[in-house]
This record gives sequence, C-alpha cells and structure tokens, in this order.
Amino acid sequence: MLPSIAIAFVLQGPSSSLDDLEKSFALASKTGSYDYSTLLGINKSVFGLIESNTLQSPKDFFRAYGLISDFRMKFETSRVRHELCLVALAGGEPGARKEVKKTWDYLLMSAGRAQRIGTIPPEDDKKAEINLAPKSVWNVISNPDKAFELAAKSKSDAEVTKLCADDQADRQKDWSKTPMKEIEGIAARDDARLARVKKLLDIGRVVTAEDFDHASLVLQHGSTWKDYSLAHELSICSLLLGNMKAAWLTAASYDRMLGSAGYRQRFGTQYGSIGGLPFTFDPYDSFAINDSERKIMHCPPLEKAINRKWN
Repeated sequence: MLPSIAIAFVLQGPSSSLDDLEKSFALASKTGSYDYSTLLGINKSVFGLIESNTLQSPKDFFRAYGLISDFRMKFETSRVRHELCLVALAGGEPGARKEVKKTWDYLLMSAGRAQRIGTIPPEDDKKAEINLAPKSVWNVISNPDKAFELAAKSKSDAEVTKLCADDQADRQKDWSKTPMKEIEGIAARDDARLARVKKLLDIGRVVTAEDFDHASLVLQHGSTWKDYSLAHELSICSLLLGNMKAAWLTAASYDRMLGSAGYRQRFGTQYGSIGGLPFTFDPYDSFAINDSERKIMHCPPLEKAINRKWN
C-alpha cells in the first residue's frame, strides 16, 4: 500500500484532479487492505470538485460516482451517488445504464425504504428488504439493453397516451379562479388515472420511451412518496430507452419525491403556493451538486431558479 503520507500528498497536492483521485482510490481500496481514512478523504475531495463546478461533463460525473465510497449507506452519500449516475445517464454515458439500478436501490435503502430492483442480496445485508418494482419498470431497469430492443419493435400504448392527455387537460386552468367542487373533481380523476396506470405497469403494458414519459407525468400528480418515487422510476426508464428529453422529468420527480418525505430539493424544480399567494421556491440543499449537473438535466442554474418570476 502507498504510505499514507504519500496518499495525502496526492489528495491535497496543487494538481488534485479525478486522475489523481483515481490513482489514490485504486491503492486505498485493494482487497484485504482498505484504507478507510483515505477513501473518506477521497469522498471529501470529490464533493469539493463538484461544488466548485470543476466537474462538468457526463464522463466527469460518472468517474466521480465511481470514486465515492458509501460504507454505511448514509443517505447524503447515497443521494449524491444516485444523482451523479442520473446525470451521467442523461448525458449519454454508457456505463450509467448498468449502474443506475444499484444507485436507486442504495438510495432507497439509505432512506429506510425497500429496494425496488433487488441489487443488494438479503444475504449481504439483512436489512435488504425487497419490494419489486412493477413488471414494466423492472424489465427496463434490470436489463435496459433487452428492453430497448423490445421498445424499438413496439408502438406506444393508446390508453397510456390518453391518460396522460387527460391529465394535462385537467391542468390547463387558472387555479385561482377554479371552484373547489371542480378541484375536487380533478383530484378524483387523478386518483382514477393513477390507479389505472399502476395496473398497466403491473401487467407490462408500458413498454416504449413515450409510454414511460406519459406514465411518469401522471404519477407525479400523486400525493405520496410511493407515487413520486414511481414517477422517478418511470422517467429513468424513459431515459434508458433513449428519450433524453425525459431528463427534466427525472429531476422534477426526484425533487418532488424528496420534498414529500421532508428532504430538500436538489435540482431546483419545485415551487409552492398556498391560498392563491405568489409561488415561492421550495427549500433546497446544494451539498455536492452543481449547475453543470442541472444543465444536463435540462434545469436552469440554481440562482435563476431561485429568482424565477411568476406572472
């Protein structure tokens, strides 16, 4: 093993970069001789590179993902790893296609939820509860290449398309002038659409990238972590099937999911209004995330999002 004083120089030297950190990581993570102190130091260095906006490309972000150690499955760390993998995926980085199922399961487990794809065997972690994703979702995230081939031969589902169109039509209103009785009617129709989309997912009717995009739009109008996390899964599937326009919905469903459980948003997509008052930017957390990531996810810079003007 490289002496710790030499590793410290690599981490803290004037030319600290992903290249340097990868060399240190390889030395510190050799089987049977983990240097935990150095690996945790690499985490801090990677977080610093992200926050300084030094990392900007999908390849940079995927390399950074591979350098972060998550020994205790801490939420803050698992969250950053998932975000880096999402950004790499949205930017077309091939390796992210196979890794995103792992970062998603790890994030869920770090938040005290059951994993959805089953990448962590129960024999490796007794807390590795599994609540498998619906058939349509599991087929894509578990084997994206096979799902891509099937989607290329399939047509978008007409019922899923209509459910999404109806969902969007219900939202073409001035909410400040909409009677409460009509709002209650929309809520009831939302519940019916959510239930039907979930049924179609369970039986495998959602297949194409457009199907998943439409289904995600419907699910993000739910009201619980389960709804928003499923919307996030659906948008990930759309990305995996080649719809790069799904990047924004992937970020928005993720932010909405976090907010539903009391966490702060990350990509800067969420606003709220109460009783007809002006919209305000929801609380956010900027730890180890930057505007280059937001750009790849089709989101505006954080400062612009915070200062958005609403008519």
